[in-house]
Amino acid sequence: MPTKELTYREDWLSVGREEWAGTQDRIRAAAAALEWRLLPVEDAPAMPGLGIKAAIEQLRLPRVSRVAWSSELAPYGFYGIEANYRNGRVQVFIVDRGTECLPVVSYFWKVAGDVTEGAPLSRK
Repeated sequence: MPTKELTYREDWLSVGREEWAGTQDRIRAAAAALEWRLLPVEDAPAMPGLGIKAAIEQLRLPRVSRVAWSSELAPYGFYGIEANYRNGRVQVFIVDRGTECLPVVSYFWKVAGDVTEGAPLSRK
């Protein structure tokens, strides 16, 4: 099995920055608490399912392997989407305000060597 070297990067996005400034720790905790599901997911509720699908299309996320949703940020929905690029893996976290979905933070692991899609990566 090839050796894996992982470099982790956290990027806070400028969309909705004014609203989410100062709540990064709360969002990080919500992201850490998500229960990821491998695709295909057949039992997703309509609201998160449609929000996740729209985000994947609009953000043009390739080779999505896992998704997650929660109500940790109630009254807003909170979604995670994991996509796989040739040079690494990204997890994008989205806040659903009911009228719009805002991507607020992404985690990117640059990968050298083979990594199985959907395999958990550490945020250390």
